[in-house]
Amino acid sequence: MADGFAALLGPPGLALASLAAMVSVYGYATGNALQSPRLLYAMAQAGELPAGLGRVHPRFHTPHAAIAAYALATGALALHGSFEWNATLSAVVRLATYAATCGALVVLRRKPASAPAAFTAPAGTAVAAAGILFCLWLLSTRSLAQGGVVLGLAAAGALLWLAGRRRTSSPAP
Repeated sequence: MADGFAALLGPPGLALASLAAMVSVYGYATGNALQSPRLLYAMAQAGELPAGLGRVHPRFHTPHAAIAAYALATGALALHGSFEWNATLSAVVRLATYAATCGALVVLRRKPASAPAAFTAPAGTAVAAAGILFCLWLLSTRSLAQGGVVLGLAAAGALLWLAGRRRTSSPAP
């Protein structure tokens, strides 16, 4: 992007593109840093993750355990790989999430609804199937090592989920 602006507008274009990229990345990182720990907190409150992630700081009323866990996990990933490695990991995880979301649409359409849907997209199942196939095709262009990292992260997430489920399914004293 910066190269294109530099070619079109010269040094001022390069400066403008660089500033725009910094503002964009800052906005994304800030939003993600505020939202992601709260997702962990909400999942812990729902019994989908270990209860410790649902603790709230007594003075600041923030989900401090979830914030610390998120900061440690993202810090470890940032220190582990290069920018390219982390950008690829982000894209691969996003594709896996999109494919799972498309799969959820197919499953949810088959379940009986308690109330009629206000809107049903035409050919939603076909579009979801095409989305899954497209995500799988894009994922097939990645290396096995990248897939292994995603599977490792998914396994870690599954273990956390199981720990949270064990807490909610154990009998009350």
